[in-house]
Amino acid sequence: MADDSAVIREIQQLREDIKDDFAQMRAEIARKADADLTTERQQTMSRRIEDLEAARRHDAEQKRGDRRWIVAAIVVPVVVALVQLLASVRGGGA
Repeated sequence: MADDSAVIREIQQLREDIKDDFAQMRAEIARKADADLTTERQQTMSRRIEDLEAARRHDAEQKRGDRRWIVAAIVVPVVVALVQLLASVRGGGA
């Protein structure tokens, strides 16, 4: 009987040890998964920021081009028309 109770205690101790080991492994896996998830999120955010910066640069270039077209299509003809009007007014009055 003494042998049986010692064996039972050893088996229970082994079960507790295994249980503790599994708990430690689960905790370590959870920490590793959290670290991997955090790294992935940071990389995703970095890519999004880079994409947004590229889009902003593209938009700035587009605005610059739009301004040039506005000047070429609207302002220049208006200025030319005003110059011609002033020239005809001065020429007609002389």
